Amino acid sequence: MNVGAQDPGLRLALARSGRAAKAAAFVGLAIAGWCLGLLAWGEGRWPAVAVMVPLFWILAPTRWSAGAVGAVYAMATVRFLPALGGTWFASTAVGYALWAAIGLISGGLFALCWPRKSTHARVIAACVILLLAGLLLSVVVPGHAIVGWGYVLPGRGWFGVAAMFVATAALGWGLRVGLPARWPGRGRGWVAWPLLAALVVLVPVGAEKPDPKAGRVAGQVGAINTAWGPYPEPGSMEVIRRVTKIGEATETLAGGEGGLVTVVFPEAIIGSYESSLFPVLENEIFYRTRQTGQTVVLGADVMIGRGRYQNAAIILRPDGTSSWIAARQSAPFGQWRPWSPEFHIPSDWLAPSVVALGAGVRARIMFCHEEYMPILHLLSEAREDHNLVIAISNLWAASDGVANTVQSAHTEGMARLFGRPWIRSVNSAAVARPVLANRGIMEFN
Repeated sequence: MNVGAQDPGLRLALARSGRAAKAAAFVGLAIAGWCLGLLAWGEGRWPAVAVMVPLFWILAPTRWSAGAVGAVYAMATVRFLPALGGTWFASTAVGYALWAAIGLISGGLFALCWPRKSTHARVIAACVILLLAGLLLSVVVPGHAIVGWGYVLPGRGWFGVAAMFVATAALGWGLRVGLPARWPGRGRGWVAWPLLAALVVLVPVGAEKPDPKAGRVAGQVGAINTAWGPYPEPGSMEVIRRVTKIGEATETLAGGEGGLVTVVFPEAIIGSYESSLFPVLENEIFYRTRQTGQTVVLGADVMIGRGRYQNAAIILRPDGTSSWIAARQSAPFGQWRPWSPEFHIPSDWLAPSVVALGAGVRARIMFCHEEYMPILHLLSEAREDHNLVIAISNLWAASDGVANTVQSAHTEGMARLFGRPWIRSVNSAAVARPVLANRGIMEFN
């Protein structure tokens, strides 16, 4: 007869001990998720740390603590969102609501994918499913592990993608099934967690970090950073002023040794494009590029129907012709708003993303929010021939450089994974400083 099992006081003590252990695990994993987000994303950080997130998740003792890892990690990754969203929507409450929603969605994803039973097949399948589901939900779940693998295995391409799945599943199985089998009852606590902590320290040592000087020039294609602030009102003098400065900056960067044949400007830098704007483009840009032989890429929102727009990159060629290519996914709620009759930018993940820029350059163009979406990078790599990645972004609502650094690291990681040269043009909040026309800096305001 088991006397202890019949003792109500002992059963209550064991129940309380179990609840305390689960609460401690929840808090501990939430703290771990926050630390992983801070270590991986930001100025001078190590995105390679993102490869560790699924391993912390698979060791979670409960579904709630598994969700805590994903929720807090995502919120740490986009810790700038309350300020950015608050500025965009002119409401601090909305900014925090968006931040919380990112956490809830990411936490829900991690919780749903977590396997309750520690069988070999379930643990391996769960690791693979989490990575696949994270790719599909990257429109709202930032910081996918595959970006970190771009810094761990640069230039490995699809082999690197396969290595992510194999290594994550193998390590996840080893930590949750293999070690506990060898050290019953204490495997996770005494072996697995110290091993994970060591890996967090060692992974960045062998991995590359984002290069703050990269992403400006690739061959004779260069990206311009601006500090022009919010989108200009359609038809305003601000639009004309921007077009004029674009033409002047392009001409300044032409000719001579190191001159740029193609100059790229940020997303929606001239706001909404209207046909009445074409004469201004003719006088301020085409007039110059006919003489310099340059191509200009600039961002604008193009109306395609009542209340419907495309976030586009307009390509202005030196022969006077032009074309445009549209974003495949804009920011949910802020721009992707199918419920709104006034403003909505549709999405199409299978739309073309590559454009010929001349001189043998075939560029894949990524737009702002798309930078967080490895699935779009992978679709382009699988479907379209290209030899350059161009990212154009507009972060006028960001209050500091964290948003820009985190977003840029996502694009750089995916470009590194496939060994692609890349450049990135971004517009930030307006600042009062002299105009800089140095080709090494290429910043204008």
